[in-house]
Amino acid sequence: MKLHTASKQIFLVCTAVSLLAGLCFSQAKVSLSPLSGPPTTNVLVSGSGFAASAAIDIYFDTTDLALAVTGSTGSFSKIAIQVPASALPGTHTVTAVARSSGAAAQKAFLVRTNWAQFRFTPRHKSRNLFENVLSPATVGGIDLHWSFTAGNFVNSSPAVSNGVVYVGSHDHNVYALNGSTGAKLWSFATGDFVFSSPAVANGVVYVGSFDDNVYALNASTGARLWSFTTGSLVESSPAVANGVVYVGSFDRNVYALNASTGALLWSFATGSDVESSPAVANGVVYVGSDDKNLYALNASTGALLWSFTTGSFVFSSPAVANGVVYVGSEDEKVYAFDQTGGALARTTRTAQRRPDPKTLRPNFNLKMSKPVATLPRNGSGD
Repeated sequence: MKLHTASKQIFLVCTAVSLLAGLCFSQAKVSLSPLSGPPTTNVLVSGSGFAASAAIDIYFDTTDLALAVTGSTGSFSKIAIQVPASALPGTHTVTAVARSSGAAAQKAFLVRTNWAQFRFTPRHKSRNLFENVLSPATVGGIDLHWSFTAGNFVNSSPAVSNGVVYVGSHDHNVYALNGSTGAKLWSFATGDFVFSSPAVANGVVYVGSFDDNVYALNASTGARLWSFTTGSLVESSPAVANGVVYVGSFDRNVYALNASTGALLWSFATGSDVESSPAVANGVVYVGSDDKNLYALNASTGALLWSFTTGSFVFSSPAVANGVVYVGSEDEKVYAFDQTGGALARTTRTAQRRPDPKTLRPNFNLKMSKPVATLPRNGSGD
């Protein structure tokens, strides 16, 4: 009798454990790709552990952005949503909720914008389209948050990536600082002044030094990954685009280096020092030289596509925006060039006609969201 009772108790315990395990395995889950990015980032949402053929609403914080339907296994995959432009920096929540049962799963998404290289992007527009905290209405209220004391002048412009500030100093060092506190995370000593502004791409910091070198450093540790020696000091700030580092040197050359290895891909000789920092747009590298010229080079080969002679040195770094190249010169002029040639831009852009709201009609036949193979390329503020 005791044996029978014990067996029954063991059976009941095993049954309970099995039921609990089943509940655990069937618990709703959601995943995101990517897990962080600036406002307007396109995100793929996938979920599992829901009932079969269930309608699932997908929310960003409290805003319902998409409707998915699970398959026979209770899962859905790769439903695209876009982070609202109004989403402030910090942690937000993506929630998937079953309409019928209320079963839900959540995942955190970190809204964070990187200023990863000189003037924000390789085009040097210096325009952060994602900024939604500071404005003319709020900027008057900012105050000092922290400061960090280097050992000499800081002429280098900071780069900000994944919560870390990277900057060079005339004390010969490149610094990585905690963006929230200013605490030093690491420093790397070069052989001379670091006037160049760092660029950060794929976990690597690229920067030039007056010791004639271009350095690639591990963004997390500061360890040197590679260095490339030019023929003179490097004041120019690197631009990184499509796996290539573009930079000028006082040895009169513009260089294109493999971002992974530092191998020389090509160089272009100008007639004097290259203090200007290259701008890269649509397969073209734009850069000035102390020989008074602005150059346009093929980004893949370094071949000269076009040049324009100003009245003096071109220290200025070009900006490329809306099909126009802008640059300054020591001849006291600012120039604007049409992107396809040497003539000064005189074209007038025609704005799209604004529709009359009264003529707009809603589409009541919008279909349920479907999985997508790939997301549209997330914007860079470019």
